[in-house]
Amino acid sequence: MVWRGMVRPRVRLITFVCVFAVALMVFLPLEVYGVLFGLYAVQRQIVLEDPLTLCLWVGLPGLKEQVFTPERKKELSRLLTNEPGLSGWYFFHEIDIFFGLLSDPSAGSLAVTGRTRDPEDPVLRNRTTQKTDKPTSGLYVSRKLLEQLGWRPSEPEPRELFIEAPNRELVSVPVAAIYDELPWGHKFVVDKNWYADFLQEHADVRCAILVTGPIPADWPPPAQLPKLVRTAFDTYRMFVPQKAGSTWRIETWRDNGYHIRDWTTFLQKINSLMITAGFSSASEKFWKDARPINQQVNPQSLPAENMGAIYVKDVSHLRSLKQKLEQNGFYVRDTNDTINRLEQLNRSNLIQAGFVTAFLVLIFTGLMLVLTAVQTLRTEAKMAQIGLLKAIGMSERFLRWMFITESLIIWLLGTIVAVITSFLLGKYLVAPALIPEASRYASLAFQFSPAMVSMIACSVAACWIVMTVLTTRKAIGTSPAGLLQTL
Repeated sequence: MVWRGMVRPRVRLITFVCVFAVALMVFLPLEVYGVLFGLYAVQRQIVLEDPLTLCLWVGLPGLKEQVFTPERKKELSRLLTNEPGLSGWYFFHEIDIFFGLLSDPSAGSLAVTGRTRDPEDPVLRNRTTQKTDKPTSGLYVSRKLLEQLGWRPSEPEPRELFIEAPNRELVSVPVAAIYDELPWGHKFVVDKNWYADFLQEHADVRCAILVTGPIPADWPPPAQLPKLVRTAFDTYRMFVPQKAGSTWRIETWRDNGYHIRDWTTFLQKINSLMITAGFSSASEKFWKDARPINQQVNPQSLPAENMGAIYVKDVSHLRSLKQKLEQNGFYVRDTNDTINRLEQLNRSNLIQAGFVTAFLVLIFTGLMLVLTAVQTLRTEAKMAQIGLLKAIGMSERFLRWMFITESLIIWLLGTIVAVITSFLLGKYLVAPALIPEASRYASLAFQFSPAMVSMIACSVAACWIVMTVLTTRKAIGTSPAGLLQTL
């Protein structure tokens, strides 16, 4: 009987208008909030995808008191041991390396700041744009560094670079990977063990006495060397050489002597001056076969660890952990500005939700006024039916539940239409059009949870039933004769 009363010729159009209005009241909040919260979820996910998001950096390389001595490591470990939500921490070294230019490494070098890395360093995951054919150890550089060294994007990416070793030699080293960017302004990272071996292999070697390779037969005895050559010896703080067979024995009075590379440069300079003076040119053996005497090796090891990275499992622990470490004298940096970014994102989402809610309330109020007028027309169209039902003895309670049941059916039809339409349009049309990253984050771009659907649908149902009761109360309370007189 209820269903037949809803589709009678006089009320069929009114019923359709009510279903449409209810569907619109459910559809608009679902669609708007779904896209709004989807945009928030996508923006938050983009922030959280960066490994730096769940990371705090501890230490300041420029301050000696921030170096991680064994005591400071022990203190930091004590503070972190019982801290909830930690996934681990490790220490590293910030280092400076001189890089040779790509066009001519010997023409000049560039001092660059980088750091050592751990093989399991999560900071560098998912940042690689190019790798060598075979996994290697070595340098992990940024594109910005390559551009500073003279590389152009139109050129092939270099597989090796020249760096200055402790002995001041330019050494070719492999490029293990190239990154679009590296965190906290570093332009390269290097495997810790590889760099330690590199320092040992190319240790700073100095000597005060050197025996050269063979000299040309027409070169005069040391006492008869040209004035330009004798002046060069004096300029470089070296005694006049002593002849030892077909070689020279050269000694410097400079403290700690010279690097082997500086000796090589000096011998090449002497060869050029002898050629200028009209003598034969020495072969490369003159400097390549040179043998240092009483050489002094100054082994160089990795500098003290001056920075540390702490990783957490949940961003909610970042602020409390940062404050705890700072209170205990540690310099802490939120390198990705995660705390402020997420708080700003939350505030922005709340403000947007507030404006959207106010706008929807206005629309909701307008639709409720329209529905009130439409429901009044439905009631007037059913005056005769109400009068007849009351005349045959139907109670007011029965009539009230009849109208409420009709309203619930209208609400159910409108809600089903709204939910299906909102989901299809939001997920496949509106969200992809409004959110650029929607295709990458398909599961997040449109938020459509059962809880949100239930809350909005129940709110509309409550308002709709209250309005039904209010608009039908007068007609239900009127006597049958009074109702029939209104026809």
